[in-house]
Amino acid sequence: MTVIPLRRTRRLPDVPAFGLCAPSGWRRRVAVPFVLMLLLGVALGVRVSGVLDPGPPDRFLPPLPAAARVAPGVVRGGQPADIDFLRLRDAYGVRAVVDVDGMDVEEQAVTRSLGLRTLALDVPDGRPPTPQDLLSLVSFLRSTGVARSGGGGSGAVYLHDVDGRGSVVIVSAMLQVLRGVPLATVLEDLRAGGAPAFTGAESLALSEVAQVRNGTTPGGAYAALRGEMW
Repeated sequence: MTVIPLRRTRRLPDVPAFGLCAPSGWRRRVAVPFVLMLLLGVALGVRVSGVLDPGPPDRFLPPLPAAARVAPGVVRGGQPADIDFLRLRDAYGVRAVVDVDGMDVEEQAVTRSLGLRTLALDVPDGRPPTPQDLLSLVSFLRSTGVARSGGGGSGAVYLHDVDGRGSVVIVSAMLQVLRGVPLATVLEDLRAGGAPAFTGAESLALSEVAQVRNGTTPGGAYAALRGEMW
């Protein structure tokens, strides 16, 4: 029979492996809770400031791609699906729809069935709307009553293109300028909202509309807009 010898248990050293710990003084006992409280206060301040959480979206904006305010009662964004048109009408008070890059047969049928007024433009991406496009749009907005009532913040007119980042942006910018918003303010708001940069042709046309609105130029392709406000 094989006898297995018992292993002797070694006594653990009295000194910790990482060395002796100096006793904590009163300064350390006060400083540690103070630092922890300070860090907690900073964390709460960041939370309250909203830096990490931008907060709930604007309740007047529909949950559609690139949705943004244009003016009281006017909102722009991307192409709505069929069910979105119903939601726009019932939840956001939309009574008119403007498709700035052409309206297909399906959208015409859906909006007609919901009793929504429509206007179809044909503004390609990267190109500005023509003076006639803007005249038709301003006339349409006037006919909806949004120019008089301000829309009550309900988004009574919805402007859109395919994704909300194409021709609807330049059209909306021109509408804001015609409404009297300074061009610098329009451009700053677009940059802050992450809108794509305008092409050279769009920038030139927008500048000309601003000059016509301010009465600083007598001519140009957009001279027909003189006096057109909404």
